[in-house]
Amino acid sequence: MKSIFSFLIVSLIFFGNYEKQQVDTIMTNAKVYTVNANFENAEAFAIKEGKFVAVGSATDINTKFEAKKNIDAKGKLLFQDLSKQLVNLVGTTSFEEVVKRVKDFQDKRNMSFIIGRGCDQKDWKEKEIPNIKVQQTFINGVAQ
Repeated sequence: MKSIFSFLIVSLIFFGNYEKQQVDTIMTNAKVYTVNANFENAEAFAIKEGKFVAVGSATDINTKFEAKKNIDAKGKLLFQDLSKQLVNLVGTTSFEEVVKRVKDFQDKRNMSFIIGRGCDQKDWKEKEIPNIKVQQTFINGVAQ
């Protein structure tokens, strides 16, 4: 009996003083589709100063964090806004112009990935699609 009482006292000392990290917002009860390496699903996340601090289960998030604002997503689907990575290629007249637009976009925004939209080689003076070697050079040159 004495050992159980001692264990409880020690547990309260070590675990009872655990201080949660302060964040601005915690959202729970969500269907979160991540874009991490495994495209994992989650149900909650914590945000501080406009950035994700953690994504995971509601239990994990609520155990580790305390927020000024708590939001119940009511089971709604949430996913990353891809519009910030979208470069408009409508109206390009050459492959070189596509490369320039994408490079200018990347120089301005410094994104981890870019989605091109609206490129149509039928609008180009030379209507051929660049061969795979040119495309790989372009992709590798812009992505690095």
